[in-house]
Amino acid sequence: MTSHATPPGERDLPAGRFAHIKGIVMDEVARTHAPRRAQRRRTVSILAAGLLLAMAVGAGAYVLRPADQFASLGCYSTAARDADVAVVSTDGRDPEDVCAELWASGEVGPTTQVPPLTSCVGEGAGAIWVLPGGRGVCERLGLQRLSSVAVDPDAPSVPELRDALIAHLGGRECIDIERARDIAQAELGGWGFDGWTVEAREFADTDCASFGLDVAEQLVFIIGMPGPDSLQAALGQATEADCLDAEQASAAARQVLSERGLDDWTVQVEQETFDGNQAAVDGGIDREVCAQFSAADGVVYVVGVIFERH
Repeated sequence: MTSHATPPGERDLPAGRFAHIKGIVMDEVARTHAPRRAQRRRTVSILAAGLLLAMAVGAGAYVLRPADQFASLGCYSTAARDADVAVVSTDGRDPEDVCAELWASGEVGPTTQVPPLTSCVGEGAGAIWVLPGGRGVCERLGLQRLSSVAVDPDAPSVPELRDALIAHLGGRECIDIERARDIAQAELGGWGFDGWTVEAREFADTDCASFGLDVAEQLVFIIGMPGPDSLQAALGQATEADCLDAEQASAAARQVLSERGLDDWTVQVEQETFDGNQAAVDGGIDREVCAQFSAADGVVYVVGVIFERH
């Protein structure tokens, strides 16, 4: 298979819209661990340059354990900070092996030939950047090679903590903030994350708990996600079982808005996300482009994301 999974060219977006688009894609990466999305086994998010920073956190004193310290990795199409990047969750395998598979399937660069790959500690130390190039490629970009990071055999594993929290907070049950705090504290203690703390952020009374990890600050932060009766949940149900195109998703969104009496809301399709990713699929990637929604400030945004075929 040959393809160059490159998104469309950049254009200026209002900060709010950019954040919503980015949030949809990055949330979908995290949610691939949840059992309810098992029909789509893995999401490979093809992002424009810079979006991987959404997965990163600041550097700190916490001792790193190579390949076990990071919750995500990015496979870069070129050895440049402004390159396109395919973002996936870490799964315990060597990051270069993961990215080699994506290169071979045509999902990273303009060829299926796998170049020499090198793992670097990404800017912010929260994600692994796998770059094409051999010795010295990390240093040329001012990054640290993953292999040069000191190994602490007793250091706890961030992906194991992430997966344990997903098992509790990534399902259908709506968990309130106090219970979520207790769960996070218990998992931190159980996995040996001494010195880590739990903090609640942006949580409304009707929200259900989700979480994020800040390695630098040694922090699990609990965040509120729309509850089962929310508009976002109703929109999500429209894409739960079916892969919708832009037109189908727009119609589904309008129907949900109408049923809720939200006639003053609008639906906005980010068509470039469908067109760019569909071009990659048409080039030979055995995947499909499906719609996802995000709702805020009177607008439902419809974004195209690449999924594995069911």
